[in-house]
Parts: sequence; structure tokens; C-alpha cells
Amino acid sequence: MTDQQLDRYLRSIGKECFVTFFSELCDLELLNETVAKYIADDWGCDYSAALTRRVYPARKIIAARRARDALVVCSKSIGLPRHIRTKAAGLVADAPL
Repeated sequence: MTDQQLDRYLRSIGKECFVTFFSELCDLELLNETVAKYIADDWGCDYSAALTRRVYPARKIIAARRARDALVVCSKSIGLPRHIRTKAAGLVADAPL
């Protein structure tokens, strides 16, 4: 996966969503639909197939072993709230390669 693809996939899922639901996204026992429903419930929005399609790019990042790189990008993204950047930085050490 190139850096351009990584950036595109992060924009597809949303950096804040990627960081917030990182552990669920990494849990490959959970179906994409299950993760999408969890996100919808947590954020108080309606579940839709479009939300399920947004989970796929995050899983592609993880499968390509670029999760750590994605978290570093998120930790340095000044557009994200400070607590999300801090959480991303904390997840970097434990992220799969």
C-alpha cells in the first residue's frame, strides 16, 4: 500500500473514526457490519450500508500492515481534537505492524 492509498483510505473511514474504533477494527472476528453498527450506536447515528463500506478501507490499512503508519499520521493531524491525537500516539506502540 502506497502512502497515497493510505491517505485515501484514512480519508474514507475518517481519521477520528479510525482512532476511536481502532480496537474494534483490528478485531477480525467482528464482521464489517458489526463494527459499523457499533460505530452507529456509539455516535448516535443510523446504521447504513454506506457506513459498512467505510469500515472496509480501515480494514485494508490493517491488512496491509500500515496501521502504525496510519496512527502516526493521525497523531500529527492538527485537524483532529487533541484527545484523539493523544490516543493515536498512545496506540502507536501497540499497533500491529
